[in-house]
Amino acid sequence: MAKVFLSFNSSAKADFSQEAVNKLNSNNIPYEVSENTIYLINKEAFSTICIESGKKNYEPHETFCMGIADSSESTIEMDITEGATLEALEVVDGVQDKSLFPVLYEIFRHGLEFEMTLDCNSLSETVSASILYDEEKEEYYFKSEIREDYYDEDYDEEW
Repeated sequence: MAKVFLSFNSSAKADFSQEAVNKLNSNNIPYEVSENTIYLINKEAFSTICIESGKKNYEPHETFCMGIADSSESTIEMDITEGATLEALEVVDGVQDKSLFPVLYEIFRHGLEFEMTLDCNSLSETVSASILYDEEKEEYYFKSEIREDYYDEDYDEEW
């Protein structure tokens, strides 16, 4: 399977509270605390992190990001199962599990927005995704849309 490269950006951050940290820990949700701010995944993801598929071992924050990417409407998949540890797969399953949405929404509120670009060979897709709450239905849901996709014809000519 071809390698996929994921550029991932998260806007989710919240003011520090020990209660929030305890909830994140008890639900195996990756985070980083820096200067009284909690960042979902880590502070680096607030700017942009890059992840390559096909590695032997993934950090929990990497599998979390890949799980969000694979939950999106993108036609490019990260292929996280090959070589991933059982612990990493549990984190990925949790991203797609709606039972985590209330915890994430309680802590990060409207900041649960993600921007991702997936690149595989000459195909690239840019996806925006969010975890939202519908007050009328009292339901949390995951929404994504492809903002841009393209095929680089010059890529084939270079090879």
